[in-house]
Amino acid sequence: MEQDRYDLAVVALHPIQYQAGLWRTIARHPRLRLRVLYLDRVGVDGSIDPTMKAAMKWDMPLLEGHEHEFVRNLSPFRFTPIVHRLNPGIYARIRRGGYAVVILHGYLTLSNWIALLAARRAGSFVVYRGEGSMRGGDRYAAAALGPVKHALSRFFLRRCDAIAHSSEDNRRYQLARGAPEDRLFPMPCAVDNEQLEHMLERAGPGADFRTRHGLPAGARLVISVGRFAEHKRMTDCIAAFEAAPLRDRDDVHLLLVGDGRLRGQLEQQARRSAVSRRIHFLGFLNQQQMVEAVLASDLFALASSHGDPSPKALAEALYLSRPIVCSEGVGTCEEAVIPGENGFVFPSADPAALAHCIVEVLADEPRRRRMGERSYSLARANDFQAGVDSLVSRIDSLEAAARARGSGAQS
Repeated sequence: MEQDRYDLAVVALHPIQYQAGLWRTIARHPRLRLRVLYLDRVGVDGSIDPTMKAAMKWDMPLLEGHEHEFVRNLSPFRFTPIVHRLNPGIYARIRRGGYAVVILHGYLTLSNWIALLAARRAGSFVVYRGEGSMRGGDRYAAAALGPVKHALSRFFLRRCDAIAHSSEDNRRYQLARGAPEDRLFPMPCAVDNEQLEHMLERAGPGADFRTRHGLPAGARLVISVGRFAEHKRMTDCIAAFEAAPLRDRDDVHLLLVGDGRLRGQLEQQARRSAVSRRIHFLGFLNQQQMVEAVLASDLFALASSHGDPSPKALAEALYLSRPIVCSEGVGTCEEAVIPGENGFVFPSADPAALAHCIVEVLADEPRRRRMGERSYSLARANDFQAGVDSLVSRIDSLEAAARARGSGAQS
């Protein structure tokens, strides 16, 4: 029996390096015809992200392998939440597009509300994807705005036909936001393993990376990657190197990769510490450089305190066979880390515990390598294809239910 093929529209904020592989995977699926409707050109036009202080233009193809178009953004505030996307034209694109399914990302943009209205009026199934974590609370929900956001999310989610969750923590988050439980389905947090494999093939020797960045040849390297913002708690990574287990380990160095408005504060903290010569700021790295930085390191550490639902740098480190030490504030820690097998989870805001976990991983080299191998196996099991297969299965269920309702109405 021939199976249905679905026309699918994705409404995306802008081209994002971590989503490009997902769009290519969807486009390759024999039962899906994809068109991505981008709401802005950030990521391909070299715009400066004020939160990263870097030009957002990547060294990897963001627009290849999928049909797409850019819908004009009328907002002058391209980096201001809620008002950063104002695309009235999205209504006509969806209303007249003939799409069986429309995927929306988040609800805190004006354009996504326009897209939701258009999809409902067009009779399309609406699938929602949105990040969020129950670990430590929602960092964006100020006391005054919390009830308003909750009411908006509940209204939005209950008008979606299916709601994807990227982890067990994200599932709990969606339920708390008002998602009907029977509409939830899994699309695991993943990165573009195929693209990472190509970058692995192009990566130079770790010794070359160390030489370029002035890193000691024999040092053990701990890498942490992320935006320099409060919730990432890069301060705890520096403090961990001042804690007793690491303070006198001259052979262990910390690499901080990223940028943001806290960079000056972090650099000052490092300069004032007793371990300043072992703290290295590498700044913003493009994707190929990021892969080489992780490969040159011995383990990946992440100290986020809350509101970090699915850090993609962590998912990349898994595929690159690195042991993981992350805080319990990371939304995907349940899926990404099996304590003792591929790393450890430590209590948030506890630099001493982070230090102990780092020392534990580095204490036994054969075990550290086995941990890296286990990380790789976890990454292979949660790739984009698994999520797309889950998406198609849910669309089939929606279509079957719609047909059953139609048959019942006719009889």
